[in-house]
Amino acid sequence: SVVALKKLRLLHRLFEEDPNKIYTATLSKIKPFGLFFELSDLMLEGFIHISEIGDDYYLYQEKSCALEGQDTHERFQIGDRLQVSLVNLDLISQETLWQIHRTTNKKKKKKNR
Repeated sequence: SVVALKKLRLLHRLFEEDPNKIYTATLSKIKPFGLFFELSDLMLEGFIHISEIGDDYYLYQEKSCALEGQDTHERFQIGDRLQVSLVNLDLISQETLWQIHRTTNKKKKKKNR
């Protein structure tokens, strides 16, 4: 649709200005093959394929409608917020490729002198 194309053009412009921009997303749908999310700032929906989520093997929990990592037990549920970044955008095919942006919260130990 015309509205979707205009949103993608805006996203393309933002991507050209800052390719490392991090967006806050809300998970809107969980399927066995991946995560659907919404970017409320842009009123845009995105998708991350299960193979792009992480290094773990993710299992779909049908009853709770969630994806859970087999080893890490990292869990994704509808309504969860996560940080995502745009990897690629194709205006002709109107496809986007997203990745989850993970921050490492490793605190440095203070040395006693």
